[in-house]
Order: sequence, then structure tokens, then C-alpha cells
Amino acid sequence: MGNKISARKKKKQEKKLLKEQQEASNQQQQQQSSSTTNTTTNNNNSNNMSSSSTTTTSSSSTSSSTTTSELTPQQQLEQRLQHLPRNENIGNLLRNVPLLSNLNDFERSVLGGALKEASFDRGENIVTQGEDGHAFYIIKNGSCTVRRSDHGETFEIARLKEGDFFGEAALLNDSKRGATVVADVDTRCYFLERQQFNDLLGSDKLNVKFAKRQAISAEKMTVFQSNNNNNNRSLAPANAVREKTPETINLLQAALAENVLFRELQPEHRNKIIAEMWKSDVKAGVRAITQGELGDLVYIIESGLFYVYVNQKFVATRGTGQVFGELALMYNSPRAATVLAAQNSTVWVIDRFSYRRIVTDLSRERFHLYIGFLKNVELLAPLAEYERKKIAEALEEVNFNAGEVIFRQGEEGDTMYIVYSGEVQVSKLTGEEETVLATYTAGGYFGERALLKNEARAATARAKTNCQVLKIDRNAFSLLLGPLEEIMLKKVSSEENNVVVPVQKKQAPVRQLLDIPFSQLKHYATLGKGSFGYVSLVVDEKTKTTYALKAVSKTQIVQTGQQGHVMSEKRAMMLFEHPFLIKLFQTYKDDQRLFFLLEPVLGGELFTILRELIVLMKILHVFMLLVLY
Repeated sequence: MGNKISARKKKKQEKKLLKEQQEASNQQQQQQSSSTTNTTTNNNNSNNMSSSSTTTTSSSSTSSSTTTSELTPQQQLEQRLQHLPRNENIGNLLRNVPLLSNLNDFERSVLGGALKEASFDRGENIVTQGEDGHAFYIIKNGSCTVRRSDHGETFEIARLKEGDFFGEAALLNDSKRGATVVADVDTRCYFLERQQFNDLLGSDKLNVKFAKRQAISAEKMTVFQSNNNNNNRSLAPANAVREKTPETINLLQAALAENVLFRELQPEHRNKIIAEMWKSDVKAGVRAITQGELGDLVYIIESGLFYVYVNQKFVATRGTGQVFGELALMYNSPRAATVLAAQNSTVWVIDRFSYRRIVTDLSRERFHLYIGFLKNVELLAPLAEYERKKIAEALEEVNFNAGEVIFRQGEEGDTMYIVYSGEVQVSKLTGEEETVLATYTAGGYFGERALLKNEARAATARAKTNCQVLKIDRNAFSLLLGPLEEIMLKKVSSEENNVVVPVQKKQAPVRQLLDIPFSQLKHYATLGKGSFGYVSLVVDEKTKTTYALKAVSKTQIVQTGQQGHVMSEKRAMMLFEHPFLIKLFQTYKDDQRLFFLLEPVLGGELFTILRELIVLMKILHVFMLLVLY
């Protein structure tokens, strides 16, 4: 009976999905028809524009006469996508999906035109472990749980929410589903079927980087959970005195910094603990704690002296600035010793429940801050929310003062770092000359090379300003960042191939930018696209001068924490004045983008020219051999 009901439900779901797909298909056909009409109109306008531009400037005529083989890869991609239906409304919604942050508006609208929608009831399986994979999903609204079954045991490995994605592994690897995804509530998803997924998101298609998730997906979920027990009470007396002089605060800070239980806490933890402590006067001869009794309090001595006894035998003394009773913060166990006031003394006290509340609340607050911060780390964009939460749990915050060395060239590397605040400079020593390789600001990461290649540090990293960095040790790196290994290896390879520039001791005078109104620029063609924006060929209608206009998305700059880098790029380009360096003429901005008006370089990629020269040199070499012999 149960099997019949399940079969009927599955058949009903299939009919509902088929109906929604048909409706989406009809809507796309209508958009296709509209798109065709618009394309025809735009082509007519484009022809007129090309005709007039021929007499205006010879450089702009290349846009109408360029053959497919002469187009850049980005232009070829846009040409292939032109005939596809687009949906700008869905494209705008996709701005909030970190995975798609590298796409421009046109590419997101094309992806939006290909996406279909499906609804899933609470408790319904969206994908099922072991089945063939036919679609890739992005959650539009609602939430889901990812479950995996191994050896008869089913456990939860992730929770997904709006903007998260799933289902790509089975399509990329042509494999069975590795887990079951269940709708926690009524949920709507965008989805791409296998063929569309391969056409748009496959190799050499849209710039979307997927992480390899198998290193994480096999784990049970251990995401930080809030503590809702009823033990968060305080044992402080009703008339507790908590006011402290600066001298007392310094004494308590020093005591906590010297104690093994407190020294590893973050500064804000220690400050909160000190603020929570209350004052207590202990008269000579009075026991602060008694061996064998249960204890919940820990003490820091401000003045006076205490004797410590174990089994009625004197073993130690405790004086100003020292701590006793701290094991009560960790265990609800009998006291291991008796502590007796040898003279009238003053102590500061905190109970276990207040201590745990402070540490838990601040850890939870810090945990959520880390999650928000990691959303803006470009490296982690291909990961889902639950994967970033696992990384947030493994992070350890470390503070460095300006000029302080984080690690040295030649040292063994066992840690990777992400800059949380401030700036870090990485430099390499060659002989007696030290050369700066890079400067990292919030969101930048470094130190991964030694872990990826199991080799000594290739450079020295030091704090350029006072900074906070989040470090990930080797074990957490291997377990949690394994899916991003391919992306990090590309960065390391790129750094190895880049030519490094020594630090300049003198700064050139800043050039004055040209007074060219943005409205005076006319767009002719797209020259190319990079990680953060695209470059267009434009003409100043007044002077008939050709420029390259680079547009960078503000949203993406903020999401990836690149504000400092963009400003550094502007400052650096204003210093450039050399025939071999591209000139910056003006900058602009609107609600969504920043613009750089640059000198156009229309000769194509340098690599292409070098490759052609190498071939030519080989031909000349053979010719000379024939002549000589």
C-alpha cells in the first residue's frame, strides 16, 4: 500500500514539473521572438553607426570588418550567446549569488533566460542519492537539507538557503547523485538541465568556477549551534560591586594573560570577563574554597595572601595578581585543594555560568562575523553557505603590529592566512635585494603555496599596518579547502610567471586627468572582459579620439573586498607616464559601476604576436640552413 502511494506521489510530482517546464518553455519562445526583433533593429542601427564611424576614425572600423578568428575569446563568447533568449529580471536576481559574481549583466541575463523554475513541497526530495543527475539547481527562496546515507546510517551534512546551489557534481563528473537534498519548507529553485548546463557552464563557457566538493560532503554537519540551556545564570550577589579603577583593570588583564586557561582567549573575551567580575573581601582565617566541595567560582587576588592546603598539608601560597580555583570554569567537580586567607584580602570573582555565557556569546558573534566576511573572499565564492560555515569554525584570529613578520622566506609552512583587516606585504629576497611581490588587504589570502606544494616558504610576509589575519592550519586546509585546490594552484602558477617589480623609492608626480564628460563618449564595441569587469571601445564625439573604457561592478568590488585594490590601481595609473605603459585619462562612476578611461591598445594579445614571431624565426632558420648547405 505504501509503495502505491509513493508511486502516485512521484507521478504527480513529475506531472507538475513537466507542466512548469512547458510554461517556462513557452515564455522563453516569446522572449526569443522579442529578442530576434530587437536584434534586427540593433543590427540596422549598428550598420548605420559603422558606416558613419568609418569616416570618423579608422581604428573603430575594425568592429565591422573583424572576422571570427580575429575576435578575442570574450567577443567570440558574446557572439555565440547573442542569439540566445535573455531574462534581465532573473539576471538581476542572480547578482546575489556569489558563485556568479564574475559574470557581467549580459551574461547573467543569458543565464536567466536559460533557467527554469520548479516548486517543491516541504519534505519533498529535490534530488535523491544514487539517482542519475539531470539538472543543476539554485535556490530562489526556501531552504533545504542535504543528507547522505552510508552503511545504513543517514546523517545531515549541510543546510542550504537562498542563493546556494547544488547538483553540479553529478553533471560535471557524469556520476550518480552523492547525496539527497530535501526541501525544509516550501521551496522554489531555478534549474538548468544537463544540456543547457554543458552549453553555458561547461569548459570554456561562462566564467563560473565550481569547487570540488567531495572533500567536504562526506562529513557530518558540525556547524556552530547556539546554546539554549537554562544554566546561563549568574552567582553574583545582588549588591555585587563591579566598578574597577584603571590600576585594577591592568592587574586583572595581566593575571588573565599569564594564566594558561585565559591566555588563548581573544582580547574582547578577556575584557568582558573582567567587566563581569565582582569584588569580594575575605577576612584572615576564612576559607575561600574547601577541598572536596563543589565549586563554581574562580578568583583573582588584588591584595592580600592565601595559603593552599592539600589533604591538610601546606603546599603553596597565592598572592597579588595570581589566580586560583580556575578548574571550576571547566568542570563541575570537587575542589582539589583548600585555599585559606592568611590575612585580610581582596579578590575579584567570576562564576562558571557567566564565564561560559560570555565565551559562548562572543564566539557565536565572532562566528557569524566570520561567515559574513568569508562571503566577500573571492577564493571562497564557489563554496556554498554551509561550506563557508565549516571554514569559519576552523579559523583562528591572530593580530600583528606594523612591521612584524608573519612568516619568513625559507621557513617550513604549515598555515595559510586570510587578511581580516589591515594590510600585509609579501616580499622575496634574491641575493641582497628584497623585492615586493604583492600587498594584500581585507579578503586577500597568502601562504597557500607552501601547503599546496609541501615546500618551504618562498617569500616573507610582514604586516604593512597593524592587522588581523585569520589562519587555517594544514589539517583544516586539506580537509576544508581541498575543493578549491585547482583555483589556488592557478593563482600560484600565475604568481610564478609574473615579473616582480622592486619597490620604488621615489614617486613620480601625479598626472592631471583630462576633462572629458562621460556623456560625450560613444560606445562602439566590447574589447574584452576580465575578472572584475569589461572593456569597451569608445569615441569622444567632440574630438573623435578613441579610448578604451573599463567598467568595474561596485557590487563585486565590495563582495570581494577589493576597494583598496581599486583605489591603488587608480593612484598607480595616475603616476604612469611612459610609452610602454597604458595611460589613464579619466575616471567616472554611476550607481552600479566605476569606470576607467584608458589609452586603447588594439594590437591584440602580446602572446599571439610572440607566437607568430617564434614561428617566423623557425622558418628563417630553416631557410638559412638551406642557403648555407
